[in-house]
Amino acid sequence: FFFAFLFVFPADVKRAHLLGCLLHRAMEKPVITVDGDAGGGQILRNGFSLAALAQQPIKVVNIRGARTPPGLRPQHLEGITMVNRLCGGRLVGAEQGSCEVAMWPQGFTSGDFKVDTGTAGSCTLLAQIALPCLLFTSGSTFSGRGGTDVNWSPPIDEMRLCLMPLLQRFGVQAELTCVKRGFFPRGGGEIKLTVAEGHCGRPLRPISMTDPGTLSRVYGQAFAAGANEAQQLDHMIEEARRVLRGRLAPEIPIDIEKVLETPDTASGTGTAITLVAATDTGCLFGATQFKDPKQRLSSADCGAKAAETLLKEVGGGACVDQFVQDQLLIFMALADGTSEVRVGDLTDHTKLAIQTAESLLPCKFTLKPEGATTVISCEGVGLTAPGCFSEEAKTRTLAPPPAVATTSQDDSHLDNGGAPHDPPNAGGKGKGRGKGGGKGKGKG
Repeated sequence: FFFAFLFVFPADVKRAHLLGCLLHRAMEKPVITVDGDAGGGQILRNGFSLAALAQQPIKVVNIRGARTPPGLRPQHLEGITMVNRLCGGRLVGAEQGSCEVAMWPQGFTSGDFKVDTGTAGSCTLLAQIALPCLLFTSGSTFSGRGGTDVNWSPPIDEMRLCLMPLLQRFGVQAELTCVKRGFFPRGGGEIKLTVAEGHCGRPLRPISMTDPGTLSRVYGQAFAAGANEAQQLDHMIEEARRVLRGRLAPEIPIDIEKVLETPDTASGTGTAITLVAATDTGCLFGATQFKDPKQRLSSADCGAKAAETLLKEVGGGACVDQFVQDQLLIFMALADGTSEVRVGDLTDHTKLAIQTAESLLPCKFTLKPEGATTVISCEGVGLTAPGCFSEEAKTRTLAPPPAVATTSQDDSHLDNGGAPHDPPNAGGKGKGRGKGGGKGKGKG
């Protein structure tokens, strides 16, 4: 089959490239060791996803070493096990509480991959680890069960309305849907990620987002699940509109959809509002605020807080909000050519994502400060299949793995199901998702 496929391949260049890729993947590579205490869950998500795509053996040691208890938690374990299934790899040390885990990736396989956290642990974080790998199959789906709208993790609506449209710029053809919402402490939510067409044989396109442009539209969605929540939605939406209208030009449309969930579409009780701002150059900014009883915020306060957060993001001169910036970096690293994106303050997640990518892929990031913003440039690897880089990328060397940081954003506290409290052993103050799931100042 291999030789038949090789000789019917249409172009000599492509045939040589395919053969080179197969030989490259067959070569034994040394294991790259990463200190897992440098970034907790983010190291595991980005590290294993990129290692699978690079066909690079990886070992993560000292996993959550400074935390009590240390080691892998259920959500981390589900994520790396899924990646290992997807890349047909060999996994050692993958058990709850393990402080060291290693993976030797092999050939990718297509299929329907299902993960259940068993708690209210974030299934949107699991989608983050799945999507880059699914793109290089011949068409696969991911189904994740757990929390869709929980603290300290990307809300499903913000991923649908903000992140996924931005990824279309890379040529990503994928659909993310919320089958059922899930909240703390019950969980029970479900999301589905479908990749209709893979990117094997054709790399992702580079992007250029350096001109923030002019605000052209604000839209979003406010939902309520639970009998006592529905009556609060109108106050939330009205206050968000009032704050936005007081600061925006009258001709800018504001469209906020009201959604009343049912027991068939939501498990448990929860209320939130997600707002997205779009500019005439295609930039998108998102802001979400959950209604958390422990914060004692009224529904109107939640609407106002989401609007204020959105306005701050739009007015900062960047092209994406601070919570999306690190999520774009993997795709910039995989793309063929140089990508550029203008961001505001560099988050700890962004810095760690750059270090992780450069230690596992022969990509090259450059940071160029310009006033209150920074332009992140990346020379991507032009991935056409797992382990297959462009000729230019093959000439680059890998950077050292990330070292332990004194402060970093981490989501290890999500392992208890996304409980609304500060993370244990929190470091210094930094920009993070504030209590109640809203975006704002939180402990890093």
